[in-house]
Amino acid sequence: MTEAGRFVVHYLVNSVWQTPLLLLAAWLVSRILCKLGCLAQHRVWTAALTLNFRGDRKTEA
Repeated sequence: MTEAGRFVVHYLVNSVWQTPLLLLAAWLVSRILCKLGCLAQHRVWTAALTLNFRGDRKTEA
């Protein structure tokens, strides 16, 4: 399998369990922070979306 193929398979397999777990955690935190207002909830969902798209990237040293 090529390097690109391995990357795609790895990304898809991880997204199957990571995305629902991240969304569940964001939903729970959002419900807890609902008394703080919309800005707090917006920050939670923005962080969750950012982690969802950037969480699987590896840094090269």
